[in-house]
Amino acid sequence: MNRLLDAPAVRPGWWLLITGAVTAASLLLLLRLKPEASLQGLLDPDDRAVVAMGHVLNDFPVINELQVLVTLPGSGRSISQSRAELDEGQKQLGAFAERFSDAVQRDSEAKSQIATVRFRGDADFGAFFQEVVAPAGLYYLSDIQLAAARKRLTPEGMARQLALDRRRLALPGPAAGALARAMARDPLGLYEFLPRASAPIGGDSHAEDVDSKPSLLLSPDRRSLLIRVAGSQSPSDFNFARRLTATVHRLADAQNSDHLRIDVAGSYAMAAHSAERIQADAVSDVISTVLGLIVLFLIACRRPIRLFAFAFLPVAAGLLWGFGLYAIFRQTITPLAAIVGGTLGGIGLDYTVHYLTHYQEVRASRPSAVAALIETSRLIFRPSLAAWITSVI
Repeated sequence: MNRLLDAPAVRPGWWLLITGAVTAASLLLLLRLKPEASLQGLLDPDDRAVVAMGHVLNDFPVINELQVLVTLPGSGRSISQSRAELDEGQKQLGAFAERFSDAVQRDSEAKSQIATVRFRGDADFGAFFQEVVAPAGLYYLSDIQLAAARKRLTPEGMARQLALDRRRLALPGPAAGALARAMARDPLGLYEFLPRASAPIGGDSHAEDVDSKPSLLLSPDRRSLLIRVAGSQSPSDFNFARRLTATVHRLADAQNSDHLRIDVAGSYAMAAHSAERIQADAVSDVISTVLGLIVLFLIACRRPIRLFAFAFLPVAAGLLWGFGLYAIFRQTITPLAAIVGGTLGGIGLDYTVHYLTHYQEVRASRPSAVAALIETSRLIFRPSLAAWITSVI
């Protein structure tokens, strides 16, 4: 054992060559190591709940949408607008959505990432609402709503509602025409009893006729349009989520000639943000740790740069060897595994500092550096080995 411990001090050139070769081989192995980009990869693959969740995310498009919310400029402040101004704003929103959809069809990268782009209500859903839900509306009411609807259908209730309609129609303003059309469809105001969740998607349910084009997916104030972008892959793939979100941002900004406000939401956007934060945090943590150690050596040592190199380079080589060995058995690595490796590297720096401290103490009483190295290695090998095993466990 002593001959093996003495070998690096006696033949440093050979051992540096061996160290360089092993490090180079580890770097080559790291090239085949890919980061685990899926949510399931961060969890226990043998857990039935995790397996079921992965099956749902990958095979059932329950959350495979990126929501692009387009809003007219100036909507952050209270504005009173006429019907003509609102119609013009809706035309701008609709024109932007058409341009965005056409850009998706023309862009080769977007076509491979995006399955569908929708910004109008589903015609089938509208027909279902009018043919099924509306005729059976009473069955969708709670007990309180049903009692209120029955009261509205009494002679006294109908008389009060018709009197209210007359007063509303007498009010001046540009919205009187639209209000009259709505009241002609529903003079007793029974629509207001339906639960909000069962209202047709797309804003004003009275704005379009049955045979006209489905209405835009507008907000209640008719100043925002929702564009639903369905991805071709699951949002649990963080790398795909980043690419899709970047593509949507690029195409939306290119088509935004009217200076509309564009906000992106949904599972893809959240996954992309999480991936960016994980990467940014990892990079900043590594850089800040190395800089902090350099500052510490500058304060505590007479030859800080030289001693920092002696302390840090063996730890860096050890990390490369560990991840290279890991890459032989696995082709992907999760952020959790990378964090564990980095933590062990931080612990390993204590060993090299401890070694250097012993060496400097021994060197003061030995005639040569080789003799000091040999004695230091023999002195602290067993305690360091025990501490290393404890860290691994």
